[in-house]
Amino acid sequence: LKEASLPLDLDPNIVKGSFISEASYATIQYRLLREDFIHPLRCALHKLRVDNEEENEPCMTVYQNVRFNQGSTCLPGSGSVFRVSFEFKGLKHVKWDRSKRLTFGSLLCLSTDSFQKVLFATVAERNTDDLCNGIIAVKLVNNIDGSSLPPELPFEMIDSPGYYAAYSPVLKCLKNLCDKPSLLPFSKYLLCPSSRITEVPEYLYKDGYLMDMQGIVCADGADCDHSFVDVSDERSWSEMTTPLLDESQKAALYSALTRKLAIIQGPPGTGKSYIGVKIVQLLLKNYYHALHHLPIVVICYTN
Repeated sequence: LKEASLPLDLDPNIVKGSFISEASYATIQYRLLREDFIHPLRCALHKLRVDNEEENEPCMTVYQNVRFNQGSTCLPGSGSVFRVSFEFKGLKHVKWDRSKRLTFGSLLCLSTDSFQKVLFATVAERNTDDLCNGIIAVKLVNNIDGSSLPPELPFEMIDSPGYYAAYSPVLKCLKNLCDKPSLLPFSKYLLCPSSRITEVPEYLYKDGYLMDMQGIVCADGADCDHSFVDVSDERSWSEMTTPLLDESQKAALYSALTRKLAIIQGPPGTGKSYIGVKIVQLLLKNYYHALHHLPIVVICYTN
């Protein structure tokens, strides 16, 4: 966190081609995701150090006069946490019940020397009433004993720009895969995407390529005499009229229905969740018996 620039030895992701091993894949993904979280924090700390030296306005909110209250409490799932107080001057306008400041799980950086050295903690409990009085409960990272910090010692504190709670479980999983690369799931698809990504799903082999696309070429329940499409014929798919989808959504749907592994990504509002629902509806409509009544697992992080 000392320098604002990217690490020189950061390997890029392999978009075209193959990874040499499971360990190589896990290591590259781990370091890229870690840098994705750390880089904004590194830049913020660098800017704070420069701003402090030049006595300019800080680049982000710096909570002043942060002090550790003596003693700790134990919260379920969090272990020992410490209540810290911070100076409320200049923060009275904040509507804490709506604000994203000091969100539960956020990473905090505390310092006594203008962020030359940093102590890390996470927000362990977010109580709106406490925040209105300048109090927050934190858990120190790396099992540092907060009771050893004298209450009269004032800290400065910032909230990390990236949301630590979203990164942390994925980074821990990737770190575990770095140590045990043989546990990498879907390795034959992830390591050699160009040779494996186009494998056809088994249900197409068993029940054929003719799919009832009602709900795509026309609304569900509508009188539609042209809803069956041969998905093995990419030309007929591309010529299919889909008033309910735009071209990128249609391409994403085709990829998901005709490949064993498909990744659909895009910015908010582009219809990813909508396409996910359509995929499940079409699988149930066309291949429920071919799937032997097995469940379809849907895992959603936010929706």
